[in-house]
Amino acid sequence: MSISKSVTSLGVGALLDDGLIESVHQPIQDFLPEWRGHKDGRAAITFRHLLSHTSGLPAEKILRNDCSSAAIAQMPLLRVPGSEFYYSSNGTDLLGLLIARATGECLEDYLQRRLLGPLSIQGTWVHPFAGGGLALRPTELARLGQLVVQGGVWDGAPLVSPAWITQSMRPSQPFVPSYGFSWWREAPGLFSARGWMGQQLLIAPAEQVVAVRMRHVSGASAPRYHHYPEFHSDVMAFTSALERRPLPHIQNLRASAQGGIPGYDGFD
Repeated sequence: MSISKSVTSLGVGALLDDGLIESVHQPIQDFLPEWRGHKDGRAAITFRHLLSHTSGLPAEKILRNDCSSAAIAQMPLLRVPGSEFYYSSNGTDLLGLLIARATGECLEDYLQRRLLGPLSIQGTWVHPFAGGGLALRPTELARLGQLVVQGGVWDGAPLVSPAWITQSMRPSQPFVPSYGFSWWREAPGLFSARGWMGQQLLIAPAEQVVAVRMRHVSGASAPRYHHYPEFHSDVMAFTSALERRPLPHIQNLRASAQGGIPGYDGFD
């Protein structure tokens, strides 16, 4: 599920903490010798571009069909990096490959060692790609949310720096300000990780509220993501009651799922 994208974002924060990349502005070509010699502008693509879906790379899940060096070398660049937002699972899959190359470990092992293991999360990798391969139980998702609420600290030990948590929740580009570093900004003070068919982790850090919605669906008649907005309303009502303050504006998720966000349909 695409909540894997938010987990991968936490993994990039761990990379920074471990000194394995210089910053989010580091060109990803540093880890992709397959791209050397290209003259199409891809040398400008950074970790930030992948986290914010502004890399200009295709949305199609190229690496899931072929992750060979030849496929990486031939991956086309469709847009000028940083020029527009286009939701791309392929870009996050590439980010997972970069984590593996930066650490010398496979993506699953690094995330398990640095993040999931300390949170007592086992998880199941349906496929080994960062854009949607990790399946988690509701309690495991809740632990991830609690980690964010606690500023990246778990059992008194920092797993990810508080500065990274804060930065990840800020608007990452001017085109879709509701998107951070692979986290969604649902409303003022309310952030989320979204997954397939409406699976969602909602976090209100100021109120220390973590809420999880899971879906069990099967068959072609499974309802679409945006038919279930009540979850957001209920969580916001609960957090507002805690603070005894008016409900903030909640974004129109129906518009987002119907094409308001380039490349995003709510299914992945």
